[in-house]
Amino acid sequence: MTGPLLCALALLSFLAPAAPAQTEKAVLLRGPRVGRGIDIFGPNALPYERVEYSYRGGEVTVFHIRSYQPPPKGWVRGDCGKVPLLRPAPGSTPGDVPGAAPGRPPDGRVFLHDGGEDWSLLFLFGEGVERPCPFIEAFLPGFRNFLRLAVSPFPAWVEVK
Repeated sequence: MTGPLLCALALLSFLAPAAPAQTEKAVLLRGPRVGRGIDIFGPNALPYERVEYSYRGGEVTVFHIRSYQPPPKGWVRGDCGKVPLLRPAPGSTPGDVPGAAPGRPPDGRVFLHDGGEDWSLLFLFGEGVERPCPFIEAFLPGFRNFLRLAVSPFPAWVEVK
């Protein structure tokens, strides 16, 4: 009797759907706020929209720059998966990077994504926010979709795997 029962249980476990992947939700806290001029690019009047998300116990600031901006000098490629990004070169000083704590290097918390001819995104990850790549990879598809369809391209939340 135990043989057929074990076979049936094994078959059921094989046919049962897999558990869904664990996700976290990054939630929009503030914004969008419209402004001009982003410190990292030196004196400028670049138009931007800025939002802040709550994510993994910290905050992520995202600037949507509505024009092409060449990367800052000294920045290097630092992709997240298939997402092309730039980040400050190792050894950059806090004065080179907005949002960096005084006296501390940016520690891989600042990323620039070139969206094409007419927009870019600047991501600033606050203290305590680890693993920025999953956020960026999850954020971009929703942002691109809203960019085509809505006045504000920022999703209210981001499901991060």
